[in-house]
Amino acid sequence: MGEAIEKFILIMRGNTKFDIEMGMRKYVKHGIDLLTLIKKNNMIPEIIKQWDKNKHKLEDYFRNTKQSEYSNYYKEILVKIFELCINSDDLMFDLTKITVIDDGDYQGTQIFLIPKDTYHPSASDYVVTNTEYGSCSGCDTLMGISCYYEDLPTSDQVKQYMTLSLHLVQKLKWLDE
Repeated sequence: MGEAIEKFILIMRGNTKFDIEMGMRKYVKHGIDLLTLIKKNNMIPEIIKQWDKNKHKLEDYFRNTKQSEYSNYYKEILVKIFELCINSDDLMFDLTKITVIDDGDYQGTQIFLIPKDTYHPSASDYVVTNTEYGSCSGCDTLMGISCYYEDLPTSDQVKQYMTLSLHLVQKLKWLDE
């Protein structure tokens, strides 16, 4: 069963909705529970459910919004992921209090700490995700997608922004786990 989970995780990191749906069908067909797979990959089930339910809103946002609104910083995309896909009546995060840790210079890793919308958040009220970045379009995903254009993205760019967003969501973990 471990090998099946490894293959499923690779499929979940795929670039297309078709790959993910086909992968889910394959493993569910073989009796592997999807929730078990999500937990094995340490993804947060509530967040994955919200993402799956609302990701079309983010795709519409990318399709209809000039890249200049979100192509400069990963944090801008992360805020939109939470605004449009994750925040709900049952699970609300305070996007005004996102902390970005970035000890790099021209390249490095950005770590994002996002607290729940609560009075005094404790460690268990934070989720964390991360991304690596570079200094040019050849070594930085966001710069590579935008190609330094500020207008509306092409359909291929929208797909790439969605893949980047999916990866940020898949990396979300509770801070205390």
